[in-house]
Order: sequence, then structure tokens, then C-alpha cells
Amino acid sequence: MIFSLHPLPWPPTNTVAAGSDGATCRTAGLAQRGPLATASPVAVCIAKRPVGAVRQARLEHLVLAAVCQAFNTDCRKANAVKTVFQSIFSSKAEALPLASFLLAPVQHGIPRYKRQNATMMDFYMTPGSCSTGIHILLEELDLIFSAHIVNLPAGDSSKPAFLAINPKGSIPVLVRPDGVALTEFQAIAWWLALTYPKAKLLPEGADAQGEALDLLSFIVGTIHLQGYTRIFVPERTMFREEDRPRVESQGKQIVLKGFSLIGKRLETSTSGYLFDHFTIADAALFYVSFWADRTGLPLPAPCRKHFDLMLTRPKVRQVLMEEGYRP
Repeated sequence: MIFSLHPLPWPPTNTVAAGSDGATCRTAGLAQRGPLATASPVAVCIAKRPVGAVRQARLEHLVLAAVCQAFNTDCRKANAVKTVFQSIFSSKAEALPLASFLLAPVQHGIPRYKRQNATMMDFYMTPGSCSTGIHILLEELDLIFSAHIVNLPAGDSSKPAFLAINPKGSIPVLVRPDGVALTEFQAIAWWLALTYPKAKLLPEGADAQGEALDLLSFIVGTIHLQGYTRIFVPERTMFREEDRPRVESQGKQIVLKGFSLIGKRLETSTSGYLFDHFTIADAALFYVSFWADRTGLPLPAPCRKHFDLMLTRPKVRQVLMEEGYRP
């Protein structure tokens, strides 16, 4: 769930609506008295289609929390404000003179925001890349974060502004609320799983969690970094141009062998996932399977079944649509 808080010109307009992504926003004046009194309004951006699967009460709570954070207001004491915000999502929202709602600019289907407070995470990603796996985890957790598109073909990852965040020049990057940047897929996924244990993104027990880390490392480190890297960017591992076909062939062999090994594990799964429920390892397997599906590489039957199962998850379909792909 992606929210943005930023100032709006005063006075605000009455209505703002979006077209292509189906999101709509409401605009009204901001209260000049009470706990949220201010001289200028605040915009809370909500893309309604992506958050449609989230319960209304949860959505109301997140919007209220975001606004209270912007004003450094204790939400527990703002009972009157709670009442108004709960009504914003009712049929009478147009008449409420409290908050300004504005749809943020969209690029490649993903709203791009500026970081507005220290409690929001910043996520640097490229649509359709390995960062899609982390994007899925963030959405599965219903977290509030700012998404920033890194255009890899245009060289964004080598520009000083991005290197100041991640000197490695790679994605994904998740900047935690404390300002620390996590820059490896495995580290981000593991941190999310440990930070939000109620989501059960790891299997139970040390033995199973060790297996999850083993699978995660194999999927990212071998299938992706050793296999797909040779397919997508063979120049990184070849010395001469005539080596390109051989390097690409090596990459395909690594990827296919990796899927074969993963498929054998999935053959014994009763849930269809790598463990008895969805975990961070499944998010990693999905993005490399997505690449296989898009590039025409054959997936073993158990891996294809896993891929199709993942596509039934609402958050996975939401992420693909946000990133510009049709599930």
C-alpha cells in the first residue's frame, strides 16, 4: 500500500480524479481548528484499485495514521478526527471539510513520491526486475512506503543521487525508517520476515528457516545472478563478442538446472508453496519464474504450478498491474 503526504496549494480545488489506473480522489478544505489545525492542507494519495482487497477499517486506520504523523499528532487523542476520517470513506465524503486528497503522478504504473517523514520506508525498484519479489512482500504486509523507479537501461543506478543511497548501484533497495539502506534481496526479505512475524513469512522452527534461507540464496545467487545474468547481460562474463552465444547457453543451462532442483522439492509439497504456506522463498521463486514465463524458457510442471498458484494471490496480481504487466 503506497501513500504520499505532501503540501498542496491553498485554496485546494474541489475534486481531483484520475483516469488510466481507475483511482479517484476527493478534495476539500482542511480544518482550521482542533488537533490538525494548519494554514495549508495535506494531500493523502490513495490508489483505490490496488488497495481494494484491504479491509475498509484497515484503510481508514492507515490514512489517519499517515495524517497524524504529518502533523506530529497523537492519533489516540484525536477522537474527533478519527470520526471524520471514518466518514471520508462513506457516501457523504464530498461534504467533509477536513482533508485534501490528490492522486500522485504515475510513471510505469507506480506512484513516485518524495519522502516526507522518518517513519515511512523508501523502496527503490525497477518494474519487472528482482525487486518485484520485494514489492510483493511489501504489499503482502500492507506496509506504507514510498516507491521510487530506478531506470536501469537509462543508467539511473550509476548516477550520483542513487549511488549516495546504494554505492553498489543495484536494486532492490529498501531504506528503513531509521535511515539504514538494505541493498540485497535476501537481506530485505529476511528483515521484513523478522520485523513482521505475525505475517509468517518464514516457516516455523530453526531447521525449516535454515532451509528457507538456503532456498532463497540458491534462487537469487544461482538462478538469478549466475544464470539469468549470463542470459540478460552476457557481456559481464564474456571476454570476446564471439563468446556471447556460449555464455548465453551457459546461463540457460544454469537456470534450467536450478528450476529442475526446485521442481523436485515442489513435487513433495502439499500446499503448492515451497513450505506449508507462502514465505519469502516463494516471492523469490516467483520473480525468476516470471522471467522464464516472459522469455519463453520452459518451467518444470511443479514450478509452473507454483507460478500459477502465485498468480491467484491478490497482492501478486496487484503488483504486476502496478508494474505495468497483465497477470
